[in-house]
Amino acid sequence: MVASRFQSGWVKSRLHSYALSFFSFFLLLALCVGSTVASAQSAPVTGVYKIVNLASGLALDGGGVGTAPGTWVVQNPYSSTNQVWTVINEGNGNYQLLNVGDGGSNGGMALDDLHDANSNGAEIDVYTPSTFGTNNAQIWSFTATSGGYYTLTVPNDAPGSCIEPSGGSTASGAQIVLYTCTGTSAEQWALVPVSAPAAPANGVYRIQNLASGLVLDGGGSGTTKGTWIVQDANTGGTNQQWNVSSLGNGSYEVLGVADGLSLDDYADATANGTEIDAYTINASTGQTWIFTPTSGGYYTIASQDIVNAGGGSCIEPSGARRLQAPRS
Repeated sequence: MVASRFQSGWVKSRLHSYALSFFSFFLLLALCVGSTVASAQSAPVTGVYKIVNLASGLALDGGGVGTAPGTWVVQNPYSSTNQVWTVINEGNGNYQLLNVGDGGSNGGMALDDLHDANSNGAEIDVYTPSTFGTNNAQIWSFTATSGGYYTLTVPNDAPGSCIEPSGGSTASGAQIVLYTCTGTSAEQWALVPVSAPAAPANGVYRIQNLASGLVLDGGGSGTTKGTWIVQDANTGGTNQQWNVSSLGNGSYEVLGVADGLSLDDYADATANGTEIDAYTINASTGQTWIFTPTSGGYYTIASQDIVNAGGGSCIEPSGARRLQAPRS
C-alpha cells in the first residue's frame, strides 16, 4: 500500500496496549496506479506515493540502478514500483520513506543519507531500514513550498540541505544528492498518491493503521496461540511482519512471521468489539480474510465470517478494550 482517508479521534498512548476489534484497519501495500498531485499540506499524511521533481517532472527512483542496499537513488520517468514510496509519518515532523520496488520483509529499503553526510553533492541511497529513530540518515522532514510541492531534508544530519538531482539536472538517470537549500525548482517534489491493486500480491508485509500510524503486532502481548493482536510502534521485528497469501476467490490467509500463527477472528464471532487473536492454523472462515481497497494504497480487512454474515464490519484498534489473558 490518498484522497479520502479514514480519520479517528483516538490519541496514541504509550501507557496502554489495546486489542484489535472489528471495524477499520488498513494494510499498507505499495503497488501502484497513477493519480493526480494533491495540494501540499504542512505535514504529509502516511500513504503510498510517487515523488515527482518540479524541475524535471521525473520521479524519485530507488531501483533504477539496482536493488541492493547502498544503491544510489536517481530520477526517472514513472514506470514501475521502483518509483513508488511508502511515506510514514512517525510524529514530530519526522518521516521514514520505504521504496516499494525493492521489496523486503519490512516494506522495502529506506531512503538514506549515505554515510550520514552533510556536504553538497553527498549521495542519497536506499539501505536496509533501521528501527525508526535509531538512524539519523533515515529520518526525513518535508517542508511545504507552493503548488503542492515540498522540499525534503534529512534534519539530523544536514538540516540546511535539500535533496535534488545532481547539478539541477533534468535528465533521466540523474543521481539524487544533498545540496544547500536555495529554493530552486530542482529541490521541490510533489507527493502523488497511488492506488492499491484490487488484490494484494502474496508476500510479507508490515500492516499499518492509517489513523494511528502504528502497526499490527502479533507478539505485543505474547507469542502463544490465543494471544490478542495489538497495534504498536514499528520496531522492525518479525512479530510485526505478516505473510499474506491468496487462498483464491479473493480471500487470504494472514500468518505471523515470528510464530507462524494465523490472524484469527476469535470464536468466528461477528459482533462489534470481537477480539482478534493469533491462533493455530485451522483453515476456518475465522482465519480467512478479505481485503477491500480504499484509496492511497490502503485496504479494509474483514473476516470471511463477517462477509458470510452480510458484511459491515472490519478490524480496527479498540478504543476501550484492554488486553485479556490469551485463550487456550
